[in-house]
Amino acid sequence: MPTIFGVVYEEKPGIAGLHYLALGVGLSSASQINARTLDKVYVYFKNKNGGIGRPEFRLREWLKYLLTIHLWCIHAFSLASMVPGTICLPIGLLITGWSVQKKVFWLVPDIVSHCGMHVA
Repeated sequence: MPTIFGVVYEEKPGIAGLHYLALGVGLSSASQINARTLDKVYVYFKNKNGGIGRPEFRLREWLKYLLTIHLWCIHAFSLASMVPGTICLPIGLLITGWSVQKKVFWLVPDIVSHCGMHVA
């Protein structure tokens, strides 16, 4: 990020450092959303198990919770909150690289790179 905003967009170090505020706010909000989502998944599986909670319920694939799909390999996907990140991170990095190469308005790579990282 320092190279992107300092060299390509020719921002001074003080201004280029402000982009880290967006990164911090985004990562904090993403972690809060993920924690609340995993809590809902835990409650769903706990209620489905007769009110008895087990630690592995937090690690189950929440796609099963959202889509109510019963897959034979549900235990293989234990950290499903990583699934959106594995899709969004490469796409976000690709769009960020393209927008920096074309010198698109500085807000575009800032938003796209942070969105890709927050989901991941």
